[in-house]
Amino acid sequence: MPLTLKNISSSRSEPTFIFEIENWLDQDRFEALNQSFPQQNNATEVKNKKLKFSRYSRGYRKFLNNNPRWKQFMRDLTSRSFLKECNDIYNKHYKRHEKWELSGNFISNLINQYVLGRKLVDVKTEFSFMSKGAFIVPHTDAARKLVTLMLYFPTSDDALLKKNGTKFWQFRPEDAKRYSNFENRKYLADAFANFDADAECVYQTKFVKNHLYGFLKSDLSWHSVEPIELKDGDSRNSINININSVQPFGLLSRRAKSLKNRLKIWAHRMLQSSRGLAGKAG
Repeated sequence: MPLTLKNISSSRSEPTFIFEIENWLDQDRFEALNQSFPQQNNATEVKNKKLKFSRYSRGYRKFLNNNPRWKQFMRDLTSRSFLKECNDIYNKHYKRHEKWELSGNFISNLINQYVLGRKLVDVKTEFSFMSKGAFIVPHTDAARKLVTLMLYFPTSDDALLKKNGTKFWQFRPEDAKRYSNFENRKYLADAFANFDADAECVYQTKFVKNHLYGFLKSDLSWHSVEPIELKDGDSRNSINININSVQPFGLLSRRAKSLKNRLKIWAHRMLQSSRGLAGKAG
């Protein structure tokens, strides 16, 4: 069954668009993924006792090859239908008309972005493990993020574990401009020295199995995880799914701008030429 975001249980628009889908996957699929959720053996510590296992981790590809259900799940996340649903949510909230295209090879990226006017995106996933005392400081996410999805895999039904959801923070209107942070500057910097006093927690996710939460990146999408409270042996396990914008020429220097413009012209001519050949063949 394809993945879908059409069955939103609840949503809110502040401090950013946040939505919840209860029992996102059918029960059999979720249980199969839960039973084969990766172990922490190959995970690496990010910061503050949070561990992650991603495509940059040793053993990740082997894990997917040995677990076809997870491999199929990853494929489904990059399907055209699923990306279109994410795209539609983004466009509806921000009143835009963007068309997203999954980043591919260099030539197709050139054509999609500079000829067809589409926004290139990629999908990055990260298995997250948080033990007792682990935490994530308030942040707004990297500037290139568009949509974040979080699917929860609790290791038990303990009531204490359910309280360890992600918190979202909001500010008084007079303070909002000061805390505008699209670039995701560290909140401990001088500019955010009074964060704890000025921020109010206005929403917290419930850490419940098979609950999917999603939110859109914005300049005020502040969120965090407070120090985890768990029974010994429990872990706050989740998979985080990030849809990011891709800029093929983002790192090129000014000297490369002329090359970029030539490539755009070349890509346009190639597309026109291929359409002409197709017309003659017809």
